[in-house]
Amino acid sequence: VQDAYEEVEEQRAVAAQWKRKLQKLTNDMADLRSLLDEQTCRNNLLEKRQRKFDAELHSAQDELKRERTAKDRLSRERDQAHAEKYALEQSLSVQDAYEEVEEQRAVAAQWKRKLQKLTNDMADLRSLLDEQVNTTSIQLIQQSFIKTDLRVNAGLSVRSGVH
Repeated sequence: VQDAYEEVEEQRAVAAQWKRKLQKLTNDMADLRSLLDEQTCRNNLLEKRQRKFDAELHSAQDELKRERTAKDRLSRERDQAHAEKYALEQSLSVQDAYEEVEEQRAVAAQWKRKLQKLTNDMADLRSLLDEQVNTTSIQLIQQSFIKTDLRVNAGLSVRSGVH
């Protein structure tokens, strides 16, 4: 009986030992389950954050792409505006040169008219001078003729009075 009692005690000790091990394993399993729950929550939270980050990253990349597209468009528009400005400046320069030539032509035409007027005035003055010279010459000839006639008449009178 003693052997049986010892064996029962031994079995009780083994059972108590197994109970402690079971309790320890149950506690470890509970701890692991708790850790697993915490890890699952953390993973869910991290996945949520990752999705949010991915969405924000995608949004930022889209925004960057839009900004680059807008920058490229603005750069093209700026280049086009510079080209148009250059073309307008060239056109304005040509127009200014054309206007200057037209102005010079107008001045030249004005000088030609003045020259023609002066030439006409000179011709008129020559005609007047010629007329005046002719008139003066005629008057001088007439005066000379009259003087000669008077001298001749005076000479004849003197000769006729002497006789």
